[in-house]
Amino acid sequence: GAQYVKDSQVRAEWWTLWRRVAGGLSTEAQLRLLDDFAFNLQAEPGERARRPATLVDGSEDDMLRLGASLERIPAAYKAEIGDWMVGRIMAIAPAPKPDAKAAATYARYLWALARVGARAPLHGSAHEVAPPDAAGRWLAELMQLDWKRIEPAGFAAAHLARKTGDRTRDIDDAVRAQVLQRLAATGAPAGWSAQVRDVVELDQ
Repeated sequence: GAQYVKDSQVRAEWWTLWRRVAGGLSTEAQLRLLDDFAFNLQAEPGERARRPATLVDGSEDDMLRLGASLERIPAAYKAEIGDWMVGRIMAIAPAPKPDAKAAATYARYLWALARVGARAPLHGSAHEVAPPDAAGRWLAELMQLDWKRIEPAGFAAAHLARKTGDRTRDIDDAVRAQVLQRLAATGAPAGWSAQVRDVVELDQ
C-alpha cells in the first residue's frame, strides 16, 4: 500500500503507476488489481468503512483507466465489466445536448469500454479479448445513442467492431455493416471506419 493514503495526489500517482505497468504484469497480478478496481467502484458505504489498510482509494476516472489496462484478465471478466459499464452509460439521462458533467461521464466510460471490448489487444493475447457476443450486445446498446452529440460513442463502436480477420474475435458482419453506416452518417474520422471495414494493423 501507499504510506500517505489520505493525500489525493499520492492516491492518483499510485493508480497511475499500476496503470502504466499493467501491460507487463501476469494474469494473477492483474486479477489482484481487478479486486481493487471492483471495490473502489462498487463497494457499499458500509464496506468502505472496513477498507483494508493496503487498499488505496481510487477515483472513478483512475479506476476506469486501470480497468481498461487489464488485458490479461479472463474474457468472462471483461464481459461482466463491459456489461456494468454499458449499464452506467445508458443510465445517463438523455438530453438534447449533454451538459459538461454528462459529457465527461460519457467520455470516461466509452473510452474504457472501447479498451475492455477491443478486438485487437495492445499487449494481451488474442484469446483473452471480450467475447464477440458481448461486444455485439454492447454495440446494440450504443446504437441507441446519438453519435453526433456523443462523439465517444462512435469511437467505442469502432473499437468494438474492429475487423481482425479472426472469426473467433470478429463480430457479426451485419452488425459491422450497421456500425459503418452509422459512422459514415455522423461524419466520423475516416480512420475509425477503415479499421471496421478492413484489417488494419495496430501502429504506434
